[in-house]
Amino acid sequence: MTKQIIYFMLLGLMLTACKQKESPEAIIETKIAEAVDEELAGRLYTHYTVDPQTQAQKDENLIIEYCVKRNLDMKRYPNGLYMNLIKQGRGKNYDHNQDTKADYRGFFLTGKIFDSSFAKGKPLEFKVGQMIDGWNQAQKDVNPGSEITIIVPSHLAYADKGFPGFVPPNTVIAFDIYFRS
Repeated sequence: MTKQIIYFMLLGLMLTACKQKESPEAIIETKIAEAVDEELAGRLYTHYTVDPQTQAQKDENLIIEYCVKRNLDMKRYPNGLYMNLIKQGRGKNYDHNQDTKADYRGFFLTGKIFDSSFAKGKPLEFKVGQMIDGWNQAQKDVNPGSEITIIVPSHLAYADKGFPGFVPPNTVIAFDIYFRS
């Protein structure tokens, strides 16, 4: 009986050793094939890292998985910001330091809201360029009256410091933003 156990253990070890690790390309192809919208998944997964090492790579993977799962077709900026223009406003795009107002809902990818102007009963008043980097960048591409959703990797939000009481360190966050005209 002991010889049989040893034999099967050795056989199991040999089979495990012989099994090839799946290539990154094969892993991504499998993820694309499992997606509801393969075309969308194919576009998003071009930025996916199979073995993420940096916080930016981890954030990117979370965002891609979130978008693919929810079938969200979002524009990706080179620095990892994702934006969906829901409604284009009117007039010229915002300028740096311009006074503006916006209603917004800030939420985690779990859906939990961490901040909202709606809960406060009034829009946020600010100057363009005074917000987190992800919000500032997205606002350059819109104008008053626009409605957008942005998904912000941690390095364009609150990075490794977080925002005490609201956002933990190294957390991807998202916003629904309604710019006032």
